[in-house]
Amino acid sequence: MRFASFERKLGPSDMALDLMVDGDGSVWMAGIPRRGDLIRLRELLQESGHSLQISAHTSRRR
Repeated sequence: MRFASFERKLGPSDMALDLMVDGDGSVWMAGIPRRGDLIRLRELLQESGHSLQISAHTSRRR
């Protein structure tokens, strides 16, 4: 396989988010968050009067 040499288990340094801030103050995040991290972040931001839009599919809480 062409990408087989890149397959490996995730390590602690893989669980990071990169941030970019646009000129209008929007913050963009990219990376591999742990399960539930973005939901917790959204809740913390909402409590402080901010908002967070998540572009990835979020599953329903069970």
